[in-house]
Amino acid sequence: MTTGEKISIQRRKINLTQEQLADQLLVTRQTVSKWETDLAFPETDKLIAMSELFNCSIDYLLKENIEEATSVREEGLNRTKINGYINSIYFEYKSKKTIHGIPLVHVNWGFRRKAKGIIAIGVRAEGVIAIGIFAMGLLSFGVFSLGILAFGAWALGFIDLGAIAIGAFSFGAISIGLMSNGALSVGEFAYGALAIGQYGAVGNRAYGLVTSASTMDLSFGTYFKEASSAFRFSEAGKKALSEVVPEALKWLMNFFLSLYS
Repeated sequence: MTTGEKISIQRRKINLTQEQLADQLLVTRQTVSKWETDLAFPETDKLIAMSELFNCSIDYLLKENIEEATSVREEGLNRTKINGYINSIYFEYKSKKTIHGIPLVHVNWGFRRKAKGIIAIGVRAEGVIAIGIFAMGLLSFGVFSLGILAFGAWALGFIDLGAIAIGAFSFGAISIGLMSNGALSVGEFAYGALAIGQYGAVGNRAYGLVTSASTMDLSFGTYFKEASSAFRFSEAGKKALSEVVPEALKWLMNFFLSLYS
C-alpha cells in the first residue's frame, strides 16, 4: 500500500473525517485529500504527528512493503499511548440547523479539534459567538480571545476585558487601547493605578499632556497637571484637555470624561 492509502485507512480507523484530520494537523482538507490520493506527500512534522495520532510507526507510513501497522518503538510506546488516549477523548455535536451552510451550533471539544459555527464551543472555536481555550468571533470568551467583544486572560478586540487586554476600549490588569482602564493603562486616554495617556491620564500616578493624580508629585502632565483624591478631572482639567485634543478625537474625550470626571 502507498503512504496515501495507509493515511486513509488509519484515519478511518479512528473515525476522523478528512476535515477533522486537517484541523488537527493545521492544514486544509484539500491537503489531506492530496495525501490520500498520493498527489502530494506529507512533510516530516506531519508524518510524525500522524504516527502519534494513529499510534503507528513512521516506517509503516513511509514503506510500502510494510502492510501491517505496528506501534512505534518501545521507548516511545508510553508517550504514544498517552497521546492516543488524549486524542480519543472528545465530544462533538453539530446542529442540523444551518445558516449559509454553517451550523447554528457546533460543539467540538477535544485535543487539536476545532469548532466552527454560528455558536462555536471547543478548544479552538470560531464563530459569531465563540467559547473555548482559543476563541475567535464577534463575541468571544476564552483563555486567548479575539473578537469585536473579547473576554479572556488574553483579550484582543474592539471592546475587550482580560488580564492582558488590547483593543480600542480595553479593560484589564494590563490594558492598552485608545481608551484603557487597568492597573497599568496605556492609551490616548488612560485611567489606572499607573496611567499613561497621550492626551489625558487619570490615576494614582499619571503621565500625559493633561494629568490628574493622587498628589501633585505623581502628576506628570506636560501641558496641565493637577491632583485629585477622587481621581477625576476638575473643570480646569477638562478645559485643558479640550485644548490639546484634536477635533477628530473630541468624541472619545467626551466619552472618557463622562466615565472619569
